[in-house]
Amino acid sequence: MKRKICGESVPPACEYCVHGRLGASRENIYCLKRGITELHDSCKKFVYDPMRRKPRALPRQKKHTPADFEI
Repeated sequence: MKRKICGESVPPACEYCVHGRLGASRENIYCLKRGITELHDSCKKFVYDPMRRKPRALPRQKKHTPADFEI
């Protein structure tokens, strides 16, 4: 099940699911439906939770010089 968020498709993964909780080791997910799973596993019970997704880092901006603003 893929859903479009902000024009991008989000692949199903347990780390973004409503039913999953991040384990203490930060390598496993404790799923209420399936038990212990890997971060990128998914199942048919997947329900996307946008609050669990970490945004990508912005690209670095190049330094501008006064010559860039001359006509």
